[in-house]
Amino acid sequence: MARSGVTLEASLLRAEPQARDAKAGLLALREAVGKWLGGAPAPAATGREAAPPPIKGLPLRAAMIEAPPPLPDAARDVGRLLHSEVDAAVSRVKLMQLASLPDADPGKPAAPTLRMELPFLIGHELVMAQIQVGRDGARREAERKRGWTLRFALNYSATGEVGAEVGVLGKAVNVSLWAAEPETASAMAETLPELTRALEAMGLKPGAVRIRQGAPAEVRPPQSGRLLDSVS
Repeated sequence: MARSGVTLEASLLRAEPQARDAKAGLLALREAVGKWLGGAPAPAATGREAAPPPIKGLPLRAAMIEAPPPLPDAARDVGRLLHSEVDAAVSRVKLMQLASLPDADPGKPAAPTLRMELPFLIGHELVMAQIQVGRDGARREAERKRGWTLRFALNYSATGEVGAEVGVLGKAVNVSLWAAEPETASAMAETLPELTRALEAMGLKPGAVRIRQGAPAEVRPPQSGRLLDSVS
């Protein structure tokens, strides 16, 4: 998570050593390919549908990763396609950084919450997990208890879309799982006792450990205060 790219600028402001994270690597690759091409080319059309942007406050959802476009024959065409793909990846990290910013409302406590995308290789299949992790609010801080909440969702061909919300307060942990496919939900429900024992073996104190069938309900995002560039 520390190398996901969403905290690159924050680490630089703290005068920390140059981070070797995803955004730094993407920026370096984009610059190198641009120099090789003799300047940044126009974005290449891939024909793929863009992933929905991350929006603060909405449930995490994960889409299947589309197959990459076929590589052109000419080396410079490959370079232009690579530059376009890397540029899109940099923009995606920036959207995650915007979704990680605290609320501007001064009446709401600004508990840090990070939103990121992390790739996982499951067998021979690449999946992109949507992850959100943050500290609990001011009430927990006043109680001198350190609480964290982790949410994630991923979409794997063998299981369909699955997700979880994990809340940790001290040694106490609550786990809420969900699966879009009924068969996956049933299979996961059978392993809940095993999950509870695994949490206990790690020195944690499981509270509620449950699973439900169905993805989170769709929520219509608020329109005011949203600004999104679109390219047709």
